[in-house]
Amino acid sequence: ITSLAESVRSGDKRAVQEFWTKIAKSGTPLIEPIRSDPNHYLVTFLWRAKSPVSNVLLISGLSNSSYSKTVLQDNLLTQLPGTDVWYRTYRVRSDARFTYRLSVNDSLVPSEEEKDISKRESRFQPDPLNPRHVSGPTSDSLAELPHAPSQEWILPRKGIPTGELKKVTFASKILGNERSLTIYTPPGYDPSGPPYRLLMLMFGEAYTSDIPTPVILDNLLSARKIPPVVAVFIGNVAAARKELSCYEPFSKFLATELLAWVRAHYRVSEQPSMTVIGGASRGGLAAVCAALEHPEKFGNVSAQSGFFVYKDRNWFKYVDPVAAPDAASQDELAWEQYGVVMQRIAAMPKLPL
Repeated sequence: ITSLAESVRSGDKRAVQEFWTKIAKSGTPLIEPIRSDPNHYLVTFLWRAKSPVSNVLLISGLSNSSYSKTVLQDNLLTQLPGTDVWYRTYRVRSDARFTYRLSVNDSLVPSEEEKDISKRESRFQPDPLNPRHVSGPTSDSLAELPHAPSQEWILPRKGIPTGELKKVTFASKILGNERSLTIYTPPGYDPSGPPYRLLMLMFGEAYTSDIPTPVILDNLLSARKIPPVVAVFIGNVAAARKELSCYEPFSKFLATELLAWVRAHYRVSEQPSMTVIGGASRGGLAAVCAALEHPEKFGNVSAQSGFFVYKDRNWFKYVDPVAAPDAASQDELAWEQYGVVMQRIAAMPKLPL
């Protein structure tokens, strides 16, 4: 970027086009070594303005995918004067791997003031200059630095047996709704053989796309790292935030309705020690709560970045505005809820989980 800026200032009319030609071959982001610091690299994100642009916002793992007041300005790209080049450079650890998206002509409303988060985030897009994505071409863009640890288990391997996936729709009488389920059965699944271990994961959509769990299971089974397992990926519904926030009817649905259906249709163990329930974010919270409420059914829990909060600041703001009329009080109440959840779990008698 420094070299390009110098060329532009010197009047080199070909500099910008030559820059973009180079980027088209190398892809983005730009990753450049720091001679005096081998443990970090300069990572530069780019946007080519083919139409009028007022701003470009980066939403990335570098700031926990946040666009709140505290980080929003630090994640805005800058236009190189007199060019169609927008850029932002960060100093990043050499072993980093993270995802990111871009928002062009963003409203620049901080997340804590956004009234329609879903509509806002539907405009976020992957980097068109980066050919690497988490999964498909419309998924988040992927940035990997030279020393990022190997992720050998997430890539499909040729010549190994693969499990089967089956999608079904499940209607719950307890919750009064329907959701999609994706069932994974391991290679060579035998419905009349010894009972299989069972893995149940919330946020089923994420665990079959961004997190390629079926591929991971195939690879681990082929390498004899784990015993054969049946996996159930549980889809979300519109009321997911409520269901996954330690909602007792949802825990009951998992432990009774859904578990009974799985055991009626698949050869899986009834032993809690051979049953794993898990999820990410609020799904991790839901997994913990379900196991604490039903340790006789779930003996193992996987909470990945568990979101141990019953309610967040936007819940107070839009559902109960009188309780927290301003951002400071909303923050305070949200963190109080965080403490309540953790204290309740810590104070419980130790369970065989």
